[in-house]
Amino acid sequence: MNTIELWIKGKARLFSGPSGWAELSEQQAIQMTRVRLSIQDHQERVFVALRVLYGMKPRDQRWLFDAAFLRRQGLSPEAIDLTLSIGGQLLDTLAWIGEPDARFPRRFRVYDFQFGTPRVWLGRLGNRQIFSGPAEALSDCTFEDFMFAEKAFRSNNRPLLAAVLCRPLGKGRPALDKDRVANYVSRFARLDPALLERFYFGFGSSLLVLKRHFPQVFDPPGGSSTNSGKPTSGSWLDVAINMAKLDVTKIRDIEQTNLYLALKVLNEQIRQADEMKQQLEAVKKR
Repeated sequence: MNTIELWIKGKARLFSGPSGWAELSEQQAIQMTRVRLSIQDHQERVFVALRVLYGMKPRDQRWLFDAAFLRRQGLSPEAIDLTLSIGGQLLDTLAWIGEPDARFPRRFRVYDFQFGTPRVWLGRLGNRQIFSGPAEALSDCTFEDFMFAEKAFRSNNRPLLAAVLCRPLGKGRPALDKDRVANYVSRFARLDPALLERFYFGFGSSLLVLKRHFPQVFDPPGGSSTNSGKPTSGSWLDVAINMAKLDVTKIRDIEQTNLYLALKVLNEQIRQADEMKQQLEAVKKR
């Protein structure tokens, strides 16, 4: 948590806010997703984050950012410069909004985070089923989940991405059901855009985690290869076929394997293949 003490008319006021995505509630995460998207085109909207995260209303913020207001309050030029610099430091604490976050919404209904219209109220009455996204960085997903989700991510199909990743809230995580996914896509197209963005942002952040853990898979020596890592053309199904050594009876088992275990095996296969290639090249040079 970050805490700032602000003196207003001789009285001290404390404002506390989170220092990263992990400290946000689900509601705050959605609000910050909206802010993150809007900041790209309107930098001044970063001040909305101070209200959401610190509870700092505009009338409070002017004590840190409005030089003209501070002059009217009788502050000296030196005091104004110091105060504005504190405001700048406070804005610096929001830099994490642009950083990756590999978490996903853990509990939501179709019309959550939407307000103010009869359509939303009626929609909530007819859509009471609770859904849950995957664990952080896709740690409870199968290789099959990842195959379909990565394809939806590359095609920028946010409703499909969410439909692939989500399951009805309950015990455990059922296997991917393509009929269920097809049913969810039309329903998830009605999700709040910021909620859909959370899935897209979370998946992109998860890819960064996976690339860090399995560099051979995502950045194999000499570039991507259809015989080892993620193919330049084709799909992750090609990778699964290669892992199965062209034995189609094993492909389904690979698809149902935990994503991290499958990528660990694939990472090791690529590493060993690269070592063997280097050894053969060394023998040729003798």
